[in-house]
Amino acid sequence: MIETRPDWVLSRQRTWGVPISLFINKQTGFFIPNKEFDKSEILIDRIHKIFSEEGQILGLRKMQKKFLRRDC
Repeated sequence: MIETRPDWVLSRQRTWGVPISLFINKQTGFFIPNKEFDKSEILIDRIHKIFSEEGQILGLRKMQKKFLRRDC
């Protein structure tokens, strides 16, 4: 099914809860959350709180401004 759909992503297929949150630095390829990033659990909890309070669209915009730098 996904082999012929290059833009398919798991988070677009969800019908529940908070979107899958994954941040990737475009220059280094480093992504969080991951095992080496010691604040992954804190980050996920903060994202969940924002989406719970703001809803999906406003939560996404707020999350992008709050957590992402321009190079990510």
